[in-house]
Amino acid sequence: MNAPALGAKRWTPRQKCWLFRLLAVLIGLMPALFLEVSLRAIGWDPAVPLSDPFVGFQSERPLFVPSDDARRLVTAPDRLEYFRPESFANPKPANEFRIVCLGGSTVQGRPYAIETSFSTWLELSLRAADPDQQWEVINCGGVSYASYRLVPVLEEMLRYEPDLVILYTGHNEFLEDRSYSAYKQQPEWIAHAYGGLAQLRSINFLHQLVSNNAPSSHQPAEKDVLSTEVDALLDYRGGLEDYHRDPEWKRSIINHFEFNLRRMTRLAAAAKVPMVLVDPPVNMQGCPPFKVADTAGLSAEELAQCHRLVNDAIAMIQTDRTKSINLLDQAVAVNNQNAGLHYQLGMLLHQEQRFAEAKIHLQAANDEDICPLRILKPMNQIIRASANDSRCPLLEARQRFSELSKGGIPGDNLFLDHVHPTIVGHQILAGDITDKLVEQNVVTPRPGWEKQRDKLYKLHLNSLDLVYFEKGKQRLEGLRRWSQGRAKKQRVPTSNLNQEALQPGDNASASQTRPALKRWHTHADVPRRIAQFDSVFWDAQDTDTLRPMLRDELNGGSKRVLEIGTGTGWLTLFCLDAGADSAVATDINPAAVANARFNAAQFGMSKALEVRLVPTNAPSAFSVIGADERFDLIVSNPPWEDAVPKEPSEHALYDPNFQLLDSLLKGLRQHLNPGGKALLAYGSTEGIELLQQIAPKYQLKTFVRDDRDLQELPAVFLPAVVIEVVPDD
Repeated sequence: MNAPALGAKRWTPRQKCWLFRLLAVLIGLMPALFLEVSLRAIGWDPAVPLSDPFVGFQSERPLFVPSDDARRLVTAPDRLEYFRPESFANPKPANEFRIVCLGGSTVQGRPYAIETSFSTWLELSLRAADPDQQWEVINCGGVSYASYRLVPVLEEMLRYEPDLVILYTGHNEFLEDRSYSAYKQQPEWIAHAYGGLAQLRSINFLHQLVSNNAPSSHQPAEKDVLSTEVDALLDYRGGLEDYHRDPEWKRSIINHFEFNLRRMTRLAAAAKVPMVLVDPPVNMQGCPPFKVADTAGLSAEELAQCHRLVNDAIAMIQTDRTKSINLLDQAVAVNNQNAGLHYQLGMLLHQEQRFAEAKIHLQAANDEDICPLRILKPMNQIIRASANDSRCPLLEARQRFSELSKGGIPGDNLFLDHVHPTIVGHQILAGDITDKLVEQNVVTPRPGWEKQRDKLYKLHLNSLDLVYFEKGKQRLEGLRRWSQGRAKKQRVPTSNLNQEALQPGDNASASQTRPALKRWHTHADVPRRIAQFDSVFWDAQDTDTLRPMLRDELNGGSKRVLEIGTGTGWLTLFCLDAGADSAVATDINPAAVANARFNAAQFGMSKALEVRLVPTNAPSAFSVIGADERFDLIVSNPPWEDAVPKEPSEHALYDPNFQLLDSLLKGLRQHLNPGGKALLAYGSTEGIELLQQIAPKYQLKTFVRDDRDLQELPAVFLPAVVIEVVPDD
């Protein structure tokens, strides 16, 4: 018997046992390994990746529906609360290169709209670069839309033959509440393992095999089922209070984001549609954290120490910046999860031009924010990794905005708020996307095309009216209140709304019978608070000049009043409070009709005020007024601009071809009692001039009830000028 060679390894019984077990596991995995290798060898790719294991939706609705003439697809009316009106040809023209821009409110161009979004500037750039090609850039930016809500939109858009998808997402992942109950209890390594397994073709193949033979109604027991549309925590009063430090919830959201991002790249790849991923920038120096909390587990002594250091640092800012920075640095060392401390230190370092250090702390302020409304650094890294793994071109927008900012830290130089770029910022994005498409050989620009682009930019910008920018400013202020947790919206009790909302005969859909309350208003001219529902116009200053005249007109003597375009109903309720016996109010917006009825009920004036819904197929001023109905006073604060309303709230702003004004003047004599009059409040010189031109055609006289010189007023102004209109007998 030969002796073992000197130095040869001797296996112990325990080692042999473990070796046997390892070999058994490897042999067991051989079929799966063989399947994975085979699927990759034949180029099999799943047509649809794994379904979302985290969330589902109560229902899904198409974003686009056929137009009336069936030649185009247009934004579905029931999606206009979150998306802007958009349309494109159906079927797709042969010479068209179709680009879909997919994302949240940044893609939409908020606080403005599509007209100044990078999607519009991109289309203009491409037209300048290659005018022989037909370019169509479709904006699919949904307000507050997170990645999980974009997946169904992408699935729909891939059916419309896009040539390219641009995906810009990451800011909205923390807006809606999801429990992730099945995943929050998992160790982190299991969650990462699941994400890795989801990328294996063998796993997807087996999943599809099982799914094809499983009942279609099967849903995972622990899956969160979300509302059909966004229901953000911050949309409601006190929403900021719902945010707390929850590392497991945060980890689950980041994992879910990675899953959705990779799923969307797979969907595009399966459809053979190229996708460009955008690495989103954020406003780092111009935006403090939205909610701050101390590091968990700090003792009372540690908190007291931190507060002393901060107070000392603040006291020394003016006299010794270096000492102040050192003290704040010590405070951060004690309380390193406090986003507010990181922000204070980062801004102080930025002022001292210590930019590398400042960037570290300002990024920490972003990532430690208890209410993360800006993309987190791990999510930026996920986007980059996904682009690399899927071989999708990456638009380095975060890096680009840094290069254009002092110290490499973006701020208000390129942002209007925490994440929404300025118009110039959108133009920069469009330029960089154009460069990326040139790099990818999608477009070959003509020599000197930049001059033509700049000309198109200027013409387009000049075509936008004052109202467009004013509405943008209003939305910006609303966004700031919203992000600060100061939203006024609350759920109105169903019992109240069902009683006072739309009534039988209004011919409105059931979905419109429960509008949400946007906010309450108080005004000295009425005895109670005024409720304003979503999509209903409100601007008290509009009628500042009209209300005193109404009080004078209604002081003494019984009067019957008609208001055309009532909105919240508050002007009609003011008339009743001022002495009118009864009133009728009309509006084409179903939410406004519900709003006015609700306010009448809470004012105790439901019996005196009848609110009527104007049908959209008969939008004239007197379409719901009987031929023999007469009034002593007809009042209106009509829309001022000749444009087509694209959403319900815009009926208060736009009167296409001034048809409402024309129908109002045409029917005025028929519906006024002897001695009656109309008082119309106009905040537009164009509207006033047109009113004065049309009135004689219908045997009417007009009187300007205002001391201001119309020739000196701007095109649009507040408060409105009151025009008295009476029969010319």
